[in-house]
Parts: sequence; C-alpha cells; structure tokens
Amino acid sequence: MTAEQPAPRRLTWLTSFFVGVLTAVVALFVAGLVASLAVDWYRISSFEGGSGYFVVFVALGGMIAGFLVGIVTARIVAAGAQPGFLRAQGFALLVVGGVALTIGGVARLLADVPPTIDGEELMLVVEARWPANQRESPATVPGLAYLELGSVNTSHVQRLSKRGAFWKEDARLVDGRWTATGAIPLYTSRGTPSLDIALNDSVHAGFILPFSGSPSKKAMAWSEWLPREGRGGPPRDTGVNYRYKVQKISEPVRTETFGPFAISAIIGGFSYEAAPQTTTLDADATFRLAFHGQPVRFASDSVAAGTPRVDMVAALAGTQPALLALVAPEGAAAHCSILIDGDTLREVRIGECSQGFVPEEITNDNARFLAARAPKVPRGRLDRQTWSTATWLLFPNDVLDTRTMTLHHFMATADASIVPAVPPLGISPDERS
Repeated sequence: MTAEQPAPRRLTWLTSFFVGVLTAVVALFVAGLVASLAVDWYRISSFEGGSGYFVVFVALGGMIAGFLVGIVTARIVAAGAQPGFLRAQGFALLVVGGVALTIGGVARLLADVPPTIDGEELMLVVEARWPANQRESPATVPGLAYLELGSVNTSHVQRLSKRGAFWKEDARLVDGRWTATGAIPLYTSRGTPSLDIALNDSVHAGFILPFSGSPSKKAMAWSEWLPREGRGGPPRDTGVNYRYKVQKISEPVRTETFGPFAISAIIGGFSYEAAPQTTTLDADATFRLAFHGQPVRFASDSVAAGTPRVDMVAALAGTQPALLALVAPEGAAAHCSILIDGDTLREVRIGECSQGFVPEEITNDNARFLAARAPKVPRGRLDRQTWSTATWLLFPNDVLDTRTMTLHHFMATADASIVPAVPPLGISPDERS
C-alpha cells in the first residue's frame, strides 16, 4: 500500500478578495500619510479645505490602487508553486510599501522644503556695502528695493526665485562706506542659492552664495565680506560687497528706534506685491518692544502666558515720545495700549481692539480728514506717519488727547453708530463734546 499524497494548497478567489481588502485598508492609511506630508512639502493651502480634499482624494486613490494590487498579487501567487494567504498578503504589502516609498521619496526630492535648525525654519539676513567712492546714500535711488533669493540647478539655470525686503532707507555710513540690510526666508533646500541685491529693477548686483541649501549652525554667525579678490584674497574693493548670516525665524530681524523705545520686528515672510509709495516689500511681522534697553512689560503680561504678541506699533503726536501698540495676549482678547516716556514707562490701556483695528482721527479740517483715509504706510514696521500729527484719536469707547495723553471714556447709545465716510460736525471750543 502507498500512503495518500496530501492535496495541494489552493488560493481561492474568495481568499484573493480578502487579500485585496486588507491591502486596500493599509494602502488607504499609507497614501493618506504620504499626502499629508506632501501638504507640508508643497505648502498646499487649506483655503476652503483644499489641503484636506487633497489628502482625502489621494487616500481614496491609494485604497482603490491597493485593492487592485492585492487582487493581482494574490492571483499571481495562486498560480505559483507555493500559493498561500500569508504569502500573497506579504507580497501585496511589500508592493504597496515600495510604491509609497518611491512616490514619497521622489515627491520629497522635488519639493522646495525650507531648511531648518533645531526644527525651526530660517531667515537669511544680508548686509550690503558700496564702494568708498560712492558719496550718495542708496536711499536716494528711486524705485523698489529688494533681495531676490534664487535656486540654481545643475545646469546653471535659475529654476525658482522669491523676493524679500531690502531696507535701503536704513542705509548708514560704516567706516566711510554706505551699508544697508535686507532679509528673506530660506524657502528651499534644493539647488545652489543665488542672491540679487537690488536698489530697483535696474540697479542691482547678483552673486552665488557659498553655502549649501541646508546651512549648518556655523552659518548663524556673520560671514566674511564677499566676493573676494581671487581665492583667499581681500574683499573686492569695487562694486557691492556683502556678508550674510542665517537665523531662526522666531528671532528679530530689524530694529527701529523712537526716542527711548526700540521696536524689533520678528518677520515670518513678505508680501508678494509692494504697497503704493513704498521702498521695499511689506513684512508679515510681530514686534518686541524695549524701553531704555529693557523689555516692555505690559499690564496684561503674566508669567504663565509670557510676553504678549504685539501686532502693530505707531508713533503718536505729543511733547514726549509715545507709542500706540496693538497687544494680543495669549488666550485673551487683543487691546490697545499707549506707552508714554517719562521718569518711568507709563502704560495707558484702552479697551478691546480687534485684530487690524486702527483708531480714527477726529478733526474739523476736512483736508486732514480725507488725508487720513489715504493708503496707510507699509505693514511690518513702526508707523511713523499715520497719527504723528493727530490731536484727537477716536477708539470704540474712548477718545485720546495726544497732547496730554489723557483718555476720555464714553458710552455710545445703542442706536448710535459712527459713519467712517462722514467727518465730525465739529469739536466744541471747550473740547468737551
């Protein structure tokens, strides 16, 4: 007698269907993960749910593809010498993982992902100086100044560029040479970085920056002055010289002074278009304030919340330096504060001010009233113009006399409203109504 041979294993269509279902579930989550990473890599906007729809559609596409991969792989295994559920499932998951790694890797390599240090994105700060024989300040050159940071590929072609600010109005003489500063976020690690320092579209100088797309912490110190005469020679004495450093994007970039106040701007980015009558691009900025070198502590500060964000700073008219600040404490409503120079810093807090709020000037002078509605000065810097000569400022429930920095509180009746296009009927001689 001969022993019976065991029946050969088989992989049925029903088992293949289950392989397809399980593979589809895994592919759904893997595709969703890759898509969510791509949202960050390619900065896909969340406006009207755009990034969310993108992740959902890619995940659903991955699920359908995973189901088909599972079915096809199972049938291929079924036709082989060792068919089996675990074998088919394992090969299907390997295919899904390989495809996801390939697509994700290529997407990451082609994406313009900003470099980071300690997990934080970076700002490139550039200082430019002109030859000693240039007598006129760069600030006298008309037109829009900017820094342009490009990415040059291996074919020496600039494939991408973005612009930042170059504050030529801050130009100062240092060792007999005009010097000014600009900044732009480092927006990509790809390619070789190029730099264009422009006083306008006609007056500019271009350079190739001597660092990789992912600078190290050594680049956080100022570089030497470049370009140099030959290899290792002195800085070139003709044309524009420059030096650079990188810094974390949470650190102040530019500091302005107003009397004893120092106003430091922490810049997240720059607008794509210049505001009318401006010399460079607007900055998306918040501010840190100091008084006689010490950080300003607002009445709203608390140890738990930390220093509140300041979204707007403006100079006020008056006999002593004073600033208007829009303060946004952590987890609390924004409010306006007046900071007044004296023997000590005095803060006059005004009621709640919504984001983007600006007070209205009260005046009987129709020309001044109309001028106050002209385009405002650029964002991202100390506003030295809008209220620098205003005597009376109207807030939601307060009127400020800038001559004495006195606040007059009032309560408007429920049926009263202010029409911004209509000037006041008049201010009484005793200035009480």
